[in-house]
Amino acid sequence: MDDLYYATNLISKNIFNEENNFIKTERQESLNMNSNFYIKLNEIISNKDIESKEQKQMLVETFILKYERDFILNLINNIDHTIENYRLLARIYKHSTPHFYMRVNTIIKEHLKNKLNLYNKNKENIDKLHINIVVALFLVLDVKDITNILFSKVIKIIGSANGITQTQLIGQLADEMFIVFKNNCDISKILKHRQLTEEEINIIKDVKADIDNTPIEIKIQFGMLLFGLLTDEFSYIFNKIKIFENNESHIYITISDQYLSVLSSVMFNPIKLPMICEPKKWSENTTGGYLLSEFNELNKNISIVRDNPYMKEHSKISKDQISTVNYLNNIPFEINNTMLDYLLLEWKNTNSVIFKEYNKLHPLSKELDNNNLDSKMKKEILKHNSIHWNYSNILNISALMREQTIYLPTFLDFRGRVYPIPVYLSYQGSDLARSLLLFKNVGLKIDYNNIIQQIVDKNIKNKLKKLILNDIDYVKLYLANVFGLNKLNRNNRIKWFNENIKEMLYLLNNENTIFNEKFLNKAKEPAQFISCLLEYNKYEQNIITEIKTPILFDATCSGIQHLSALTSDIEIAKLVNLIESTKDEPSDFYEFSITNVVNTIENLPDSDSHLKNKLLKLNLKRSFLKHSIMTVPYNVTNIGIADKLSEQFLKIYISLEEATILQSKGLIASNLLSKIDSIDNTQTKNIKAKGFYIYKPLNSIIKDNFKQDEIIFTQNELNKLGNIIKQTVLSLIPPFTKLKNYFDSIIDILNILEMPVYWITPSGMKVSVNSLKMNQKKVRTNMLKSSKPITILVPTDSLDYSSIKTGLMPNFIHSLDASNIHMLINLIIQLQIKNMNLYTIHDCFATDYKNIALLEILIKKSFTDIYFNKKYLDFIHECFLKQIESMNTIFTENKDGNIIKYILLDPKFKFNSKMKLINKKTSILKNFKTFPDKIIRIDLPQLPDYNWEINKDIINKEIMFNQYFVS
Repeated sequence: MDDLYYATNLISKNIFNEENNFIKTERQESLNMNSNFYIKLNEIISNKDIESKEQKQMLVETFILKYERDFILNLINNIDHTIENYRLLARIYKHSTPHFYMRVNTIIKEHLKNKLNLYNKNKENIDKLHINIVVALFLVLDVKDITNILFSKVIKIIGSANGITQTQLIGQLADEMFIVFKNNCDISKILKHRQLTEEEINIIKDVKADIDNTPIEIKIQFGMLLFGLLTDEFSYIFNKIKIFENNESHIYITISDQYLSVLSSVMFNPIKLPMICEPKKWSENTTGGYLLSEFNELNKNISIVRDNPYMKEHSKISKDQISTVNYLNNIPFEINNTMLDYLLLEWKNTNSVIFKEYNKLHPLSKELDNNNLDSKMKKEILKHNSIHWNYSNILNISALMREQTIYLPTFLDFRGRVYPIPVYLSYQGSDLARSLLLFKNVGLKIDYNNIIQQIVDKNIKNKLKKLILNDIDYVKLYLANVFGLNKLNRNNRIKWFNENIKEMLYLLNNENTIFNEKFLNKAKEPAQFISCLLEYNKYEQNIITEIKTPILFDATCSGIQHLSALTSDIEIAKLVNLIESTKDEPSDFYEFSITNVVNTIENLPDSDSHLKNKLLKLNLKRSFLKHSIMTVPYNVTNIGIADKLSEQFLKIYISLEEATILQSKGLIASNLLSKIDSIDNTQTKNIKAKGFYIYKPLNSIIKDNFKQDEIIFTQNELNKLGNIIKQTVLSLIPPFTKLKNYFDSIIDILNILEMPVYWITPSGMKVSVNSLKMNQKKVRTNMLKSSKPITILVPTDSLDYSSIKTGLMPNFIHSLDASNIHMLINLIIQLQIKNMNLYTIHDCFATDYKNIALLEILIKKSFTDIYFNKKYLDFIHECFLKQIESMNTIFTENKDGNIIKYILLDPKFKFNSKMKLINKKTSILKNFKTFPDKIIRIDLPQLPDYNWEINKDIINKEIMFNQYFVS
């Protein structure tokens, strides 16, 4: 039978016939595969009469789109009134839905009646723009469409996230409705079922032409209208929960307990499933990814780069980025069915090691709307349930796809980093998600020697051959890594595997409880650990001939690796495995930094003895400090570090009376209350009458011999610890400070000239970081009398140079690790390597066990191509100079053999408005020289002097032999 003919009939008759009650309303258990949504998707995917995978994928996408539109209406119309749990839904249908329908209908008619004649008058008035957009929306969409879309979109948004702030919901509602408008504003299609006047047709055309340029406050006003309609008419479906976090009060919108059962029939977000055929190829002029345009539109997948709407200029890609996305999109995967079966049993286990307590909803879920619950408990419940649904979604999607070859379409962020579109089952997902993915094809081993001789010289090749392990040894390394032994050298990891594998397999197959206690409970990533072990078990028993588990290796402190290569700093390179180690063990920058942090604390002056004594009672170990150390190269503030550290503390609010008692016991600094007493109440919201927060360390970070002590920190003391960490790490990487100062000076000059900030990456991507300043603005809708104004952030036309400066270093480094991936994939393509399995998680790389040795070399080769074929910092500097030169002539002065470049500015040209800012926030004024004619000279910053010519060859060669660059 012709596939297209069969598909057309399937769509029109079997699946989407509204008479077929395809949505069941019975309460579904978490892993019940009997929901009609699941059944119909499975019917499409497994239908043997459709041979074409592309046709099946189109059917899947079409079905999901149709389901999204009709979900709520079908659910209510097909409710079984005899089911006790759904009596509430029956009442909704009988009483509320007609009322809601009539109210929407009344609002539409009244609005069109009152505003149609004013359209042309309002056309040029920006304050009336939202009224005209509403007119067009109401002309395009009928009442049924609006009621179904509003309700279904809210259910989808809230159901998938287990809570959303009121402001976020309003914005997302507006975005969703705008997308629906664009997909339904085809005049010819509207005229087939509705009459329009010439004036109404012109209105739709006008709004369609400009809708992408709608100001955000206008969209928010419309979102407020939608939000008001929903919460007014369906107040019993929604809960409003007030949560205090980050010193601000937020209103979260969630689904009520009575209505939560509705969501159980749709166990996962249906929009972002893996694909069952190869995604469409991207090109400069063609959208790739999912097959249907509307499906891509709803996923915001119309561009290969997901741009931030609050950027003034967007990043631009080259062919290398397109090749990267197309390559990764075409990697085939399959579900690890052995692992899936194991997890399905584990999901039912009350004492699950993998799922902990998350295979059940939080026991206090029904109390979410109880005002007696504090904010902390509410957040805990929401977090718990979010994890529960996430796990459930992963398992359901895996079960649906268990017999399929699947593909994960990807996109890029503005820096070039790669992300899969599917949000649950993805290699960038959780430990659970990665444990369920196998490479589809692990065939012949790629000719290692042939490839290597094309990219390195003979001497390097001969030495590399001595470092290669047996293929199966890479499986052993990976199993040791996910167990948590990645800091051992390779020989010791393999030794651990060899010494324990027989016992592990015996216990796995015969003594599950003992296996869990001795191994699984101790594993760092338990799901991937058991997944790899199950695959190896089948391999040992000759059930399978190839191990398809992706072998994932992680870069060593990637940010510092890029920084050391960028500045060609030998000493830092030794700390992050760029230089071949004299000892057969991985260098550990984090442990080195922690040792120095502890040394700094031990040598604090007597004035800080109170803080020192408390800090030395803590386990200042990797698990506590790693994240804080990792963020230092990314320009994090002391407070930012303190905020991260505070996650390991119990935050408690105390009164000043309680603080006085703690002070008398010597638990908080004696000068703290005197400092508070000196604060002007009128400027601090009466802090004296209230109190402040203290922080008690969790038991896990207290040394054993001090666990009985009462240890208390103040916010100021955590900030001091943050400063100790930051300054200690910066002292270990002095090139960072020089480089940051250089970038800051460049941004200051671009700020003066009011120019955008961008750079070209080694892979040819133009990265724009031109975030806009945001202003607070109160908006309300005049269409609902009861509506209250809300405060939103509205983008201005001015660039936020302060934000750009803060974010430049992390964005710059992330663009470099993205370039490493782009260049790696293009190297694979250039070398005509066929069937190289690959996925990436920013600075982590995975392939199959047969080719991980080759992938290591290719990663190193692409990394060295970034930094050592040419001096990339010189290239960046020239890039910035060209930006400046596009607006101003750059002059050159030879001063004692030192070439100084500068620009001349007329102070009348926008300069006076910048003087105050520059004077306050930068040191660039010392380079100003005012000439007699009042022309101002600004010297351009010079690159820091790094020993690139001296050190580049050393690092370039040594990196090839370091076995722990990725490990």
